[in-house]
Amino acid sequence: MKPKQTCYMCNEPATSKEHVPPLCLFPEEKDTPNLNFRKNLITIPSCDKHNGKKSQEDEYLMASLAGVVGNNYLALHHTRTKVKRGLDKSGIIYEDLVLTAPQKAAIKLSDGKTHEVFLGLVDNHRLENCFKHIAFGLYYHEYKKSFIGNYIIVIDFVNDFNANYETDKAKIKKIFDLQSVNWEIKGENPDVFKYQFGEPDEFGTAAKMTFYGGSDVYIAFKEA
Repeated sequence: MKPKQTCYMCNEPATSKEHVPPLCLFPEEKDTPNLNFRKNLITIPSCDKHNGKKSQEDEYLMASLAGVVGNNYLALHHTRTKVKRGLDKSGIIYEDLVLTAPQKAAIKLSDGKTHEVFLGLVDNHRLENCFKHIAFGLYYHEYKKSFIGNYIIVIDFVNDFNANYETDKAKIKKIFDLQSVNWEIKGENPDVFKYQFGEPDEFGTAAKMTFYGGSDVYIAFKEA
């Protein structure tokens, strides 16, 4: 008899499988004819608390990531299809969902064209919690055990008004980017999501996640 699986987050008995990252981040085939971005997705065991009760957080993460300036064509397409359908159904305006006090602005792209965007504050705590679940899920997938210990998450595409934080973030990003050059790139659908894990050492384990080719998130794990 196989041992009963436990949840990747809390070690309670698993009752279902959860996609890591959330399934909603990957475009449906009806939106991308002849292209399948949902092949060989990662799933890990989960309890009801850490799967079925966070669908709203998954939708929030999907909308937040798809609209980040600098992401690839797929993120823009996802914004205009699946994200739009969800917002139309809920009656929520996109910028009001992902930003506090949103304001319109125009930025000039590298090709000289002007692009209209919304600027505003994001809920860093909410975003970090979403990425925590993904990071812990990947850790379970890689090492076949739940992570217990301390961790640090750095969201590269979110700016902070604290100059010291931005300086520290730039240093962390530089270190990670130098180290991750030789890390294996994993993920069957890299235009949507890819990730890398470094070799564990006495300081812990480092990982990098990239969404839609332009949104990077860095994680440092230190087991208890």
